Amino acid sequence: MFRAGLQTSLFERLFKCGIKPVQLTTQYRMHPALSKFPSQEFYSNELKDGVKSSDRMADTISSFGNVYITCISDEAQCVGKVIDMLLDANVVESQIGVITPYNEQRKVIKWSLPKGTNKKKLEDHQFSLLLEASSPADKARLLSVSAPHAASWLLVTPSPGLDLHLDPNELQISIQWWLGIDTARGSSCSLCPGLALGRLGNHATTCKRGGDVVTHHNHLRNVFVEFCDRAYLGVRVESGSGITPDLSRTRPADVLVLNWERGKHAALDITVTSPLIPSILTAASLSEGAAAEEAEVRKHRANDPKCSELGWVCIPLAVETYGNWGREAQSTFSRLASHLAIITSSHKSKVLTELYSRLNFTLVWAVARALLARCAPSLGLQDIV
Repeated sequence: MFRAGLQTSLFERLFKCGIKPVQLTTQYRMHPALSKFPSQEFYSNELKDGVKSSDRMADTISSFGNVYITCISDEAQCVGKVIDMLLDANVVESQIGVITPYNEQRKVIKWSLPKGTNKKKLEDHQFSLLLEASSPADKARLLSVSAPHAASWLLVTPSPGLDLHLDPNELQISIQWWLGIDTARGSSCSLCPGLALGRLGNHATTCKRGGDVVTHHNHLRNVFVEFCDRAYLGVRVESGSGITPDLSRTRPADVLVLNWERGKHAALDITVTSPLIPSILTAASLSEGAAAEEAEVRKHRANDPKCSELGWVCIPLAVETYGNWGREAQSTFSRLASHLAIITSSHKSKVLTELYSRLNFTLVWAVARALLARCAPSLGLQDIV
């Protein structure tokens, strides 16, 4: 914070720049009995009341004794009316901005915008501006982290007993990596001398040394198998090697789900890819999910012949390192969630959220371990915040 000069307040900064302050001498919030003290102690008795005692009677206070919440809601409604008037006057949504210094007020205003205001369009416009100002690598990262379910790892309730937790270093470097903060500071991979980690740590997430790629794969596989078991689906792990007439050692099924589709077994092949790989970076910076889609095509090309020979259905479960799953994986997860929801008498959406949360938490944890094995966190959590 101090390195960025944020210890100087906005008003102090403006004053030092030569902006002459103008004192506002009329207050409209407090009961006159309350405003008397600050007027005497801080404003040399110059503070005047714009409201009467009768305007601030006790019966206007909420059951929580907090009139501030009521004020926020009233102001949010006022902001909504002003936005409606601007839209009626044919002002373009992208030209409308609301500024407030209060975090709670911002939340209330955001969720109380008039229904006629397309909040998603406003957010999409801001996201488009951010993409336009970003490098290809940052564009690919932003498209991936903003994909549906990518941020679901943040919904996991930390539980050391269930191995659902990040230690301080893992949490720190995960946040840096997720936000696109330089995790390497120009350093090279400790396991691959001479190879730069890259500003976004891409090399660490794809490095073949140290066993981290296998760790990614196996932990994701185990989470998926756990959910299949809970849905009472018959599964086999690492199937297909050496059982065709040519004794091929290729193994198309990380997880073989029995009788998945029309009596056929499904060979599910999990693969983790990165949208920052040079060969896919351009496409990934232009289209969300391009890296996962390319990985699906690659897996079909490798596994379809053997799956066809075995009478299996080939289903690649491709995921980008930032948690954006491919279309075939999403379809598979949806079907699995339906099975489990029926068995557990739960809502499908709840089961699906849990599945994505567990998978993506596991993915982020594995990425954090890979990054820490090759570089130390470059910032403290306080610096990031």
